[in-house]
This record gives sequence, C-alpha cells and structure tokens, in this order.
Amino acid sequence: MPNWENLVGKTGDQAKAQILSEMPNADVIILPEGSPCTRDYRITRVRVFVNSENKVVSAPHVGWFLNRLNSLSYSDQAVIQAKIPQSSIEY
Repeated sequence: MPNWENLVGKTGDQAKAQILSEMPNADVIILPEGSPCTRDYRITRVRVFVNSENKVVSAPHVGWFLNRLNSLSYSDQAVIQAKIPQSSIEY
C-alpha cells in the first residue's frame, strides 16, 4: 500500500495532487479532522483529513478496511485478504 506520511503538514490540495499522481483512479476526499465517516470498504477511496488551516493532520491511507488489517494478527490478515477478489483491487 502507498505510504503518504510525507503529506502530513501539507495542504489538502497538495496532498490530493500527489495522491492522484500516484493513484490516478483514486477517489480522494478532503475532510475536516474529526469528520464522521462510513466504514465501508473501498479500495480506491483515500480520505485526507485537514485542520482548520487546511493542513493534513494524519497520513492518508487507501480504504478504511485495509488500514484496519494492520491491527489484526497475521493469520487473521491472511484469512481476510484471501476473501478479497484480487481482480477488484485497483492501484
């Protein structure tokens, strides 16, 4: 998965431009930090959270679901990833 730690502190528009340069098919959404979000799985969605000065406050990541895999054990990750059709994953 892409690593966008370097976007923290940049403007939302700068972050969106960089993400789209690396993932042209991404659905990049800029939101105020603390915004409520759905928890559905979308591999092409990237949420960029910004503060009141339009600065990125946390590293954007692809989808909600894949980000949560990191908190699971390796065996649980393997079981879940095996259920995701590889043909549905776009980068």
